[in-house]
Amino acid sequence: MKEKKEKTVYGTAKVVFLSFLCVLLTFVLGTALLGSLTGRRLLWNEDIAGAAESIPLEQVELAGGQSLAAAINENYIRIPEITDVKVEQILRDGKFNQWVGEKANGYADFIKNYKHGSADNFPMITTAELSRVITENDETIQLHTGIHNFGATNPQVAEAAAADLDSFNDTMKNTIGVGGTATLIRLIVSNWMWCVLAFFLLLVMIWLIVIHVRGKRHVGTAFKTFAITGFIPSLLVFLAGAFGSRILDYAGFGAYAKAFEMLHGAPFTIGGIGALGCVALFGFGVLWNAIAHKDPAEYGESVPAYDPADIPAQPQRTMPEPEPAPAPAPVPVVETELVEEPAPAEEPVIVRHYCRFCGGELINQDAKFCYKCGKPQE
Repeated sequence: MKEKKEKTVYGTAKVVFLSFLCVLLTFVLGTALLGSLTGRRLLWNEDIAGAAESIPLEQVELAGGQSLAAAINENYIRIPEITDVKVEQILRDGKFNQWVGEKANGYADFIKNYKHGSADNFPMITTAELSRVITENDETIQLHTGIHNFGATNPQVAEAAAADLDSFNDTMKNTIGVGGTATLIRLIVSNWMWCVLAFFLLLVMIWLIVIHVRGKRHVGTAFKTFAITGFIPSLLVFLAGAFGSRILDYAGFGAYAKAFEMLHGAPFTIGGIGALGCVALFGFGVLWNAIAHKDPAEYGESVPAYDPADIPAQPQRTMPEPEPAPAPAPVPVVETELVEEPAPAEEPVIVRHYCRFCGGELINQDAKFCYKCGKPQE
């Protein structure tokens, strides 16, 4: 029968290296889990569509600091009577935000309901759709420009945007429609992905416990290390949800700050729950170490059994040989003469006489009468 191999105790260097690896995996998996839960909640609650509708288009700035209204007026309208200010007013008062929200909702539905081969149904923005949106906002355009039926009388506006629309459609399709990035996004927000990530996080925590046990360290320290590592991404997500809109506004992205207010509930809630869970796990690790400090036989470790071989050999002490006891002094012999003692003198034999009638003792053998019964003896 094959003998069971004893487990090797980990040294300090190996414990440090494996613990660092567990910390790295915990951070990566924890961040992915928070992202999966946040993205899934945003898609399924349709928060993205609401956030897109809340973006004030008249305040949006493009790369280089040019406003969206100025870019539309310069590149597509090209009518001297229409100024950038008038375009801003049209974007503010029109129904363009509603259309943007509908397109965002279409992208979200595509991700949720994606099936193999459904990339052909990706929601595209065409010039015909843009012309329809311009026609729907004709009253607002006429209010600010005085031009009636702007879409029909100026078809060149939609035609001028055709090239940019094609470029935008290709970018969106390659990002969330096809390719590796789209596959990754669909995996992250899938229903089973967060379960897989949570399962692997549990395995990492168990591995970290095993490392501390094999290294003869307190198991509670493993829980504390895992909790601190998981707390970092949870806190970041929580802070992003709590102060994200203020940070965007302070950084000069005020148009997107209002939209983020519609989205902050998901990261705020999920990050907060994760942070509270890590705090509870840290407290559990502290309690575990406190109990283990009183009882060395903590979980995963046992008190070594008594083995006489483990006791270091004590140096043998040589006892000095006892000195022989001195011989007793001879007792002097005293010669004594034996003196014969004289034999004791023999006592005379006394002969007793009794009355022949009553048995009473007579005074002497010549007594005439018995002194008890008074009868004569002769």
